[in-house]
Amino acid sequence: MAGCTAPAPPKKVMKTAGLAADPPSGSPVAQSDWRDWANLTEGAAGQIAERLLADDVADYLCFRAACRSWRRSTACPHARDGLDRRFHPRRWVMLPLMTSSGGVRRELLNITTGARVHVDLPELRHQHVLGPTSGGLLVICDKRTLAMRLLNPLTRHLTAGLPDATSLLHTSAALTRQQQQELLRYRLQSARLHSAGLANGEDSTVVLHFHTSWLVVAKPGDKRWRQLSGSNGFVVTALSFAGRFFCVTENAIAAVDTAAEDPQLVPVAQLQLGVELRPYDGTVKLVDNDGELILVHRKWMGNSNIPRPGYEVHRVDLEAGNTVPMPGLSGRALFVGQGPRGCRPAISVPAGLSSCIRADTVYTCRDFCRLDRVPEIIARPAQYIPGILCSGIRQDARECSVVHSMSRYICYSEIIVSPPPRSQRVAVRGRHLLSSITTRS
Repeated sequence: MAGCTAPAPPKKVMKTAGLAADPPSGSPVAQSDWRDWANLTEGAAGQIAERLLADDVADYLCFRAACRSWRRSTACPHARDGLDRRFHPRRWVMLPLMTSSGGVRRELLNITTGARVHVDLPELRHQHVLGPTSGGLLVICDKRTLAMRLLNPLTRHLTAGLPDATSLLHTSAALTRQQQQELLRYRLQSARLHSAGLANGEDSTVVLHFHTSWLVVAKPGDKRWRQLSGSNGFVVTALSFAGRFFCVTENAIAAVDTAAEDPQLVPVAQLQLGVELRPYDGTVKLVDNDGELILVHRKWMGNSNIPRPGYEVHRVDLEAGNTVPMPGLSGRALFVGQGPRGCRPAISVPAGLSSCIRADTVYTCRDFCRLDRVPEIIARPAQYIPGILCSGIRQDARECSVVHSMSRYICYSEIIVSPPPRSQRVAVRGRHLLSSITTRS
């Protein structure tokens, strides 16, 4: 129509939240809709950071790296020399190398979401990686100086000040110092760290569990590692959980008490398994089941004519000082290692981590990831559950890449530094199998 003009195009609106600030000159954004994210107040940035940190330290680190002002408004992850448990990669595991390249790039897997990241860790050069702590740190020992430290693979922070390895491994006084050093280096190559973690989140006491009865403790600044008082008997399994270090002994569940001058093991719950535990018993595991401390135990179940192996699950009730039977894993799944070494980890994961993973299911992995055809089930204590579904899971199934990675981590956890022989590496890449048995609802 003559004399009429076309309406002006609508202005673009930036839908954000934050503090209002002047938009850049010439910006089409309305004054009331502009938000200056870079200049968030310390309170707003800190609140966002706290929520991210409560979920995953990796998201927290990304938030701090995005903006200098955000970094100034949030806590440094290197606080307390890296021993603040809030900044530990508790949901991440470092997958072992499958080649002998000796490179510094490593792959980390998030056991809650299945996310993967690749990180460069030059700090691992010339290091024995003895194993992970329950919180995701790596226990490392320098091959040249025998200095022991903890490495956070996400922040790359090294916790210094721990005693060196000379107080861990005994050598003959008749040997020269050079001979002692060489012997220590040789022993460290084959040392098997069953578990490690912090005994108390406040005083930074580090606990290492070697072999069946060897529990040692130290804090940054100590001169030597000390064997824990009260650990003269054997320790079947151990786990750092909720700021405390728990162990299963031959007759009780105990915790490391650091209140006294000499840390010691103190019983906190009775064992009610109905079986006698043995040293190197790899059938008993303490597990962090999504914030709940549980004990799983493999045993023969069913009637005398058709006994079948299964798992009993118990919740550790620290207030009542006992264990309570559970019918399953609260809808989660459990990856466990089966082998003579007795130091395989056990990891609880959400059933939705992969389409291959079923709820209330135990996935077993044998040495070198061979197919385990022995039925494994989640069972009610002293009661056989009929209705078993058996399936083998192969690594070449694309949707099972998470399962493949989890089994890699479990089967090779104790040789995270020394890659397997070439013949074994080829076998693992070609046939990486697990077996799983689940119960019908």
